[in-house]
This record gives sequence, structure tokens and C-alpha cells, in this order.
Amino acid sequence: MALVIGACSNATDSARVTEEYNAEDGLDLSTLTSLDDIFFSQRENISVEVGLAGANSLSIKAGESLPAGLSMNPSGLITGTADLVETDTTANFTIVSDSGVEVPLTWTIKAPRTLSFTANTNWTVPDESGYSANDKITLQVLMVGGGGGGGSRIGQIKGGGGGGGQMVEEAAQVTPGEVIAITVGAGGTAGQTVAENPVSLGVAGHTTSFGSYLSAVGGGGGASRYGSGPTPPGGNPGGGVGADGTGASGTSKHGKTSTYSYSGNPKTLGGGGASGVEGAVGGSGGGGNQSPNTGGGNGTPNTGGGGAGGHPGAGHAGGSGVVYVNY
Repeated sequence: MALVIGACSNATDSARVTEEYNAEDGLDLSTLTSLDDIFFSQRENISVEVGLAGANSLSIKAGESLPAGLSMNPSGLITGTADLVETDTTANFTIVSDSGVEVPLTWTIKAPRTLSFTANTNWTVPDESGYSANDKITLQVLMVGGGGGGGSRIGQIKGGGGGGGQMVEEAAQVTPGEVIAITVGAGGTAGQTVAENPVSLGVAGHTTSFGSYLSAVGGGGGASRYGSGPTPPGGNPGGGVGADGTGASGTSKHGKTSTYSYSGNPKTLGGGGASGVEGAVGGSGGGGNQSPNTGGGNGTPNTGGGGAGGHPGAGHAGGSGVVYVNY
């Protein structure tokens, strides 16, 4: 039986092939009945070689195909990044040798599984099977910092809305078993109706972080008659007196929608707080979901929404941040 050399990890038959044929992680089609599922976290940098004794070349049977995003060369090396799927998707395909032998195989691409973190915690990266060539797990991380607090109304000067928390959505390559410290940024406190600076200013929201990999700063505090609230570097500013806070989209108070889905849906985060102008709506949650000013106007928890400016009286607190992880 010919040796077959590959670079797959955690393959179903790899240990048996190594023992019987002294091959290093190769998969022999004569013993292989299926391939392991590909988890979302392992769908990148796939590299697995299959082989068959006496075969000079291999191909995929006409009319069938590998999972989308993958390809196989004539030596049987399967490489690529499997396409993202919304639900688990199974591919049934047949590998054909130049000697006419046909081997049917099944490979399932797993949809992302979403975890949400609404409080500080230490999270252990799962250690699961897959075909990642670099022994890393690729996570898709979405996070938002805490929303800024709204400024208070002092006299006839209405408070400004707090800025929405910064939204960050990026991939992170981590190591199985690694422990990652997750910090969820608190919303900024509201400006108070005390005629002195800076107590009347909305306070900036706090930073949300995913270990040392990613961070999202909080939104700026809303203004009062005594000036503007603080804005963390790179964050979305709060509104001036009588003005809305800036949302995570950078141009409005209505927040920003994620590129990817989490638990099957995109997430809209980091809406800016509404101004304290009479008749305005109140604290903006994710995506600008707002409530009447008379009913409160705090930023919605775990959306990074800014708090509304005060009308009348004190401003409103910003909403806390959140972290979503597709793995």
C-alpha cells in the first residue's frame, strides 16, 4: 500500500493510517468512509491529502463537487476556505481514481454557533476537530463599547445625547484551549442637574475588549451648557447642547449593522442618544430603537446605545456593551 502524506488535523482515520502505513496524517481512501465535519472555526486554511494505492491521479466525479470554496488537485490535495453557510450544509461527493475506482465521501460544513457575553468573564476557546492546517481556530467577533451618558439640562439649555459605543467586527485567530479575558464596557453615567462643570456633562462609556485581540471604546458623553462631554480616542462623540449623539455608523444616531449574522441574524449596535430638545425621542438603543423621552431615555443595555440628553433635568445613562462570538 502506497504512503499518503497530508497536512490535515484531527481526521477520522488519520491515527489508523499513521499506524498501519507509517504515513503522517495522510488519508487512505481504501480505509476512509467519511470526512470529519468542518466547523465554522476551522473552515479556513484547509489542507488535507487523500490517496489510493496504485492511483496516479484523482478527481471529483462529474456532476458532483466538494463543499463550496474547496478544490482538489490531481494528487488528491484538498485546499481552500469553505464558504460560510447559514445552516449546516452537507456535500456528498465521489473521488475517482485514474484506475476507475470510485470512493463516495460525505463532508458537512457547520454553520456558526454564537455565544453572547454581557458581563466580564474568562472564556476558554473550544478544542474541537477540524481541518485547519495551522492548528488555529478562526473566530468572528462582534463587539461594541458602552454608550455615552446624556448631558443634563441646565436652565433653558438642553442636554446633548450621548455617543454610541464604537462597533468592531473582525476575525481573530486563537489557539484551542486558550483562556481569553472578556470585558464588557459599562455605559457612561448621565449628567446631573448641578450647576457646575463637569458634573452636568454626560460621562463617556467604557471600553469593551476581547483579550488582547480586539477592543471597542465607549461613546462620548453628551454636552451641557458648560461644554462637551469627553470622547475616548476613536470613539463616537456625544451631541452638543440640544443635539443628538453620533452613532456607530459615524454619520447618524441610528447605529451600525454587522456584516455577518449572529444566531442567524445581523446585529445593529451603537446608536447615539437623542437630544434633549422638547418633543424629541429619548435614549437610543442598538439601531436607534428609541423610547419617548418622558419614559426615561437610557441607552438600551447590551447595545452600546447612548443616553438621551436631559429635558427636563438630568440626562440619561448610556447602555452597556456586548460581545458576540461566532465559533
